[in-house]
Amino acid sequence: IMGRAAIVAKNYSVRDEQAKIIQIHISKIIGYKAIDYLNSYVDKAKAGVAGVEWRADAFHALSEGYGFILSLQVTNDGTGKPYFTNTEVDAMLAKMSNFWTVSNADLTAMAAEIKTKMDLN
Repeated sequence: IMGRAAIVAKNYSVRDEQAKIIQIHISKIIGYKAIDYLNSYVDKAKAGVAGVEWRADAFHALSEGYGFILSLQVTNDGTGKPYFTNTEVDAMLAKMSNFWTVSNADLTAMAAEIKTKMDLN
């Protein structure tokens, strides 16, 4: 609302401040969803180790998490820089390259790293 009012009033410094807030919060949605899907996979994998049925739901969560991690490199921390570089994202994706052998510990560590780096609570 403040940003829209600033546009109408031609107050471009307030507009730019409000735009930064929006960029940060939209970027944090990507982080939250990456964490949510990684944790969902880990939970489903732990609960379904004995059966086969868990894999479809778990792999769906993992593939969604993969996509959100890929998106971390196009986030904006408010300064025009992403929260994670392409190199950092590629390192995370490399750990997820084989859904059959991905490590729950690696996924949990990635979720924690995203939470810390993006200051998500």
